[in-house]
Amino acid sequence: MLRGKARDLLLVFFLLSLVSLFADVVYEGGRSVSGPLLSELSAPAAAAALIGLGEFLGFATRLLAAAIASKRPSPTTPWALTFTGYALTAISIPMIGFASDWQVVVVLYALDRIGKGVRTPGRDAILSEVSKPIGVGKGFGIHEVLDQLGAFAGPLLVSTLAATRGVKTAFITLLAPGALALTFLALAYKLSSTKTEPTSNLAPNRSSYPRSYWLYLAGVFFLALGFTHWSIASYYLATHKHLALETIGYMYALAMLVDALVALPMGALFDKYGVYVTVVAPVAAYASFLALTYAPSEQSLLVAIPWGIAASSEESILRASVSKLISSHEKKTAAYGVYGFIYGAGWGAGSLIYSTVLGNTQAMTIYATTTTVLSILFLTASETKKA
Repeated sequence: MLRGKARDLLLVFFLLSLVSLFADVVYEGGRSVSGPLLSELSAPAAAAALIGLGEFLGFATRLLAAAIASKRPSPTTPWALTFTGYALTAISIPMIGFASDWQVVVVLYALDRIGKGVRTPGRDAILSEVSKPIGVGKGFGIHEVLDQLGAFAGPLLVSTLAATRGVKTAFITLLAPGALALTFLALAYKLSSTKTEPTSNLAPNRSSYPRSYWLYLAGVFFLALGFTHWSIASYYLATHKHLALETIGYMYALAMLVDALVALPMGALFDKYGVYVTVVAPVAAYASFLALTYAPSEQSLLVAIPWGIAASSEESILRASVSKLISSHEKKTAAYGVYGFIYGAGWGAGSLIYSTVLGNTQAMTIYATTTTVLSILFLTASETKKA
């Protein structure tokens, strides 16, 4: 039976997982219909790519958030960044219900991603500490399970309300789970006795981080470069496979359910076998691309399963790998910031590339195959060369 500090750490861990659950209801619910929503607003394919580019903006913001945490090594800084980030998401996504122009919709989606970028490095550093009593891999896996319960419920909620009450009502309803997320976050902060250890002013550079970390980031970059962002995938499903908005929303809900189901087993495998397990991510991302591109319309549901596995990998074992490769707590916040920036750069660039070759099956296949092979090679090398 857990007592004392271990019990307190796990209580904060559980509350933070609830925060992610309700926040995911908000932003995954909103993101699930991003492609068809843009299509209904007569937006060009480039608009879907801009949402993917917004992902890069959000991931780039992680680097800024990590720098702030390092420059201001107060125990409360990661918490302040986390609260600010969740507040941005809780406000921006529901406001999409009031938007009538696709340009406004793109900006609001970008604000949500900036919010995620602001909160993630500090939150992940906190999670890596409070999950130690059960193992970091399992901790991130459990966090992802609860996180994805919200990600499953959000698309179901938005798709159902959009079909029965209209898109505006669906998005405005997301104000309620956003408020719950902020409430649980405030409670987690209040119950945290240590507020996590201070971070020091350590800038990431090749001399202060092991070679395995940089090889790992290369693998992450190529993974993200080839992983089809849902805004692109859903736009393709709407314009090339001619699926309805609510159908695509339900497909995303299935992807999030798969994400939740595989997160904990992958976390357990990670604790046992290490970074080698991360090769699941590029393999699943490639399988989702093949299903998206080659499956007939009536079998497009197959896209959701591998897409959910790839997304789960990024949110669980890929994040846990940073903690395994960087053991020093003082370096973790910055390391998570750099990881987020690299992943976002790949996903943003990949979204732009996919948008230019959308519909050109041969070009898309060559591109996806190349990035997948490179990702696997670098991820495997990062474990082999680990110092």
